[in-house]
Amino acid sequence: NSTPTISVNSGVICAGQSFTMVPIGALTYTYSGGSDVVTPTADVTYSVSGTDANGCVSLIDAISSVTVNSTPTISVNSGAICAGESFTMVPTGAVSYTYSNGSDVVTPTSDATYSVSGTDANGCVSSIDAVSSVTVNALPTITVISASICAGSTGTLTASGANTYTWNTGANTSVIIDNPLTTTVYDVSGTSSEGCLGSLVTATISVGSAPSIVVNSASVCAGSSATLTANGVTTYTWSTGDNTSSIVVTPTVNTVYSVDGDLIGCSVVASNTATVIVNDLPVITVNSGVICEGESFSIIANGADTYTYSGGSSVVMPVTTSSYTVSGTSLEGCLSSVDAISTVSVNTLPVVSLSSSSSTVCVNGTSVILTGLPTGGVYSGTNVIGNSFVPIATGTYTPVYSYTDAATGCSNSSLVSITVDVCSGVKEATITTGTVKLFPNPNNGLFSIETISSENKTITVTDVAGRVVLSDVSSEMMFNVDMRDLANGFYYVSIKTTHSMEIIKIVKE
Repeated sequence: NSTPTISVNSGVICAGQSFTMVPIGALTYTYSGGSDVVTPTADVTYSVSGTDANGCVSLIDAISSVTVNSTPTISVNSGAICAGESFTMVPTGAVSYTYSNGSDVVTPTSDATYSVSGTDANGCVSSIDAVSSVTVNALPTITVISASICAGSTGTLTASGANTYTWNTGANTSVIIDNPLTTTVYDVSGTSSEGCLGSLVTATISVGSAPSIVVNSASVCAGSSATLTANGVTTYTWSTGDNTSSIVVTPTVNTVYSVDGDLIGCSVVASNTATVIVNDLPVITVNSGVICEGESFSIIANGADTYTYSGGSSVVMPVTTSSYTVSGTSLEGCLSSVDAISTVSVNTLPVVSLSSSSSTVCVNGTSVILTGLPTGGVYSGTNVIGNSFVPIATGTYTPVYSYTDAATGCSNSSLVSITVDVCSGVKEATITTGTVKLFPNPNNGLFSIETISSENKTITVTDVAGRVVLSDVSSEMMFNVDMRDLANGFYYVSIKTTHSMEIIKIVKE
C-alpha cells in the first residue's frame, strides 16, 4: 500500500490569538505541537504526519507556517478644560480606535478618565487600553459690591473670586475707582488661574444728592427719658458724644441736641438739631373736711387735668374717719409724683330716742306727753303742741323729735306711733259680760276681775299689736290685775276657762 501524502494550511494571527491547523490526505494526524490548535508567541512552523485507513503513515510531514503579528501599543493625550467645555482625545499607535464613552470628544462635568483601544493595519487590537485623564476646572464666581456716593465724590468697586479681571472701563485690576456724575453701571469679568472665564457681573455706583439728617424732637415728663433717632446718613456724631443713630436722653430742662453725620463716600457733613421739652409733673392739692354719719363728702382736687381717686370717685361716704389718695395727670400726660391726701372726719349722730306716755289714747282724751333725749331738741308733727300730743281726731300719728348737736352740727331724729281711738264702750267704770265683771275701766293699770266660776282661769293681757304683755292663772272668783308698769294705752284682757273665754278692751291712763 502506498503511504498517504499529507498537506496542511498555514496562516497569520495576532499575538495572543490561536491558530487551527487543518491537514488533509490521511485518516488521522499527529501534530508536532501536540494539537491542531496552537497559540504561538512568534512566527513558527509545525509538522503534521498522517495515517490512512490502511495504517500506512506518510513518509513526508506536511509543514504549517504560522506568522504572529504583534498587537499595536496605543497612547492617548490627557488634559484640562473649564466647566462646560469639550475635550478631544487624540490617540496614536493604531489605524482605528474605540472609545469607552463612544466618541473622541467628551464634555465631562467633573474630573474623569476614558479608555481607548486601537486596531492596526493587520487587524490586531491593542492588548492594553490607553487612558485619557480630563481635569475639569470650575469657572470663577465673580462678586462685586456696589457703592453709593455723593455727587463730586469718588466711588470704589472691588471685585473678587477670580485671578485676573477685565472691566468695561478698560481696567484690568480687581479694584477700580471712579467719580461718575450720575449713577453708572459697570461690567466686570474674571479669569481663574486655570484660565477659565467667569460670567459677566455688574455693579453700580449710585450718585445721590448731598446728605441730610432727619431727627425727631420729643416732649417728656420731668424725670423721664426721650429717644432721639436720626436718619439719612451712615455715621453720626451727637453733641452728647454718642455715635449711634439713636440716643436716649433725660434732660431736667428744655434742651437742644445737635447731630452731625457723614455718608460713606461723601465729603459733605450733614447737621440737624432736636429739641426735648421737659414738662413739669403736676402738683396736686386736695381738700379735707368733716361730715356727719350718713353724709357724703366731695373731694375737690387741683393742679392737674384729670384725677384718679383711691376711693374710685371724688364723692365718698365713709362710715368712720378715713383718708383718700388722689393722683393727677397733666394735659401733657404727666403723672403727679406724690399723691395728695384728703382726710374726711366723720362725726357720729347724736343719740335721739323719742318716747310717749301712751301709744294709744281716746279721741279728745288726755294729751300724751312726749319725751326725747337729749334736751334742746324740737318736737314736731300733727297735733303736737310743745312736748304734748293732743288727740283731736282718730287715726295713727307719728310725732317726730329732731335734735342738732351744737358742737358737731350733726342732726338726728326719732319718731313714735300714737293711735287715737274713739274708745266706744270703754268709758264705763265697770264692764260686765255674761260671766265676767271688770272694773274700773279706764284705769291706771290696777283693776279687778269678778267671775261666777271657781275653776282655774287663764288671764292674758295683749297690746294693740297683739303682743302678750302679762299672763297669770287664778282660781279665785274675784282677783286683782296690776299692769301699772306698762305704758298708757289700749289693751285687751282675755279671761279663759275650760268652757268659755271673754275678751274685754280696756284703757290705761
